[in-house]
Amino acid sequence: MVFAKLNYHLYFSSIDTRTENMTEFNTDLPGVRQVQGYIKNKQEVELKLVTDDLVIGKILWQDADSLCMVDHYSQETLVWRQALVYIKPKA
Repeated sequence: MVFAKLNYHLYFSSIDTRTENMTEFNTDLPGVRQVQGYIKNKQEVELKLVTDDLVIGKILWQDADSLCMVDHYSQETLVWRQALVYIKPKA
């Protein structure tokens, strides 16, 4: 019985420490607000990636780690923020 209680305690204490390390999504940052404007206005944008790829489409959503793009063929692409070089609205 003591062993079960010990495992129970270790399981829940590991969950608590995991949530402390989550990245916060700061909506006060100008870049986050700019991307949110592209989403709200359904603005077509191009994303330049560190791989030198260019992704063109509309941003569906963003979170602290990534953006989700949809292209002209309704194909969704998840792009990690670390992979971005720039985001530019299409004229």
